[in-house]
Amino acid sequence: KVCFYCFDQDKTGFFSIDDLNNLMNVVHNIKTGGTVKGNVKASWMLLEFKADQLDFEEFSRIHNAFPRLFEPAFRLQQLMMIHTMGEMWWTLKKREVQDLREEADHRIAKVKARKEAKKQEKKNRVVRRNMGVIKYYFCFCYRDFYDPANSHIAHLTAEEKLEREKQLKIMKRQAELKLKNPETADWVKYQKKIA
Repeated sequence: KVCFYCFDQDKTGFFSIDDLNNLMNVVHNIKTGGTVKGNVKASWMLLEFKADQLDFEEFSRIHNAFPRLFEPAFRLQQLMMIHTMGEMWWTLKKREVQDLREEADHRIAKVKARKEAKKQEKKNRVVRRNMGVIKYYFCFCYRDFYDPANSHIAHLTAEEKLEREKQLKIMKRQAELKLKNPETADWVKYQKKIA
């Protein structure tokens, strides 16, 4: 990012292939008129550019594909870390920043989970109100029928919705009758007798 920022002189978020060439010359300490040699030159020859200008994503892709191109910049960074404050200080600083990021991510995830739980609870309240408390807890397999946000219900036509309402009323009535008149052993014997 530092290399990209330094050589993006007008700070537009893009720089040209010539600027990339200048960056290469500066990083590898090549004087005017000279060229890079060895693996770096081979890597440069293999580079393919999608456009005349590079953005940071393209720059990162190039760096990941050919890490030797910008290696001296990272050596410079390593030397700066060693000679200013020491490598241990920078390691601790990086760890501290990483811990802060993880803590922030954890807080964000916690807030999202809380919002999701509230949303689910609100949905459950609507379903509970539509079903009735007893049926909600004892006939939980019917909860989908009462959920207005269900995708298979949302696309129904007006006639299909009316038909669905009728079926729900019948099911509700049957469940109420079953609760009021539970099947006794005598009733089961009678049913078997007539069948």
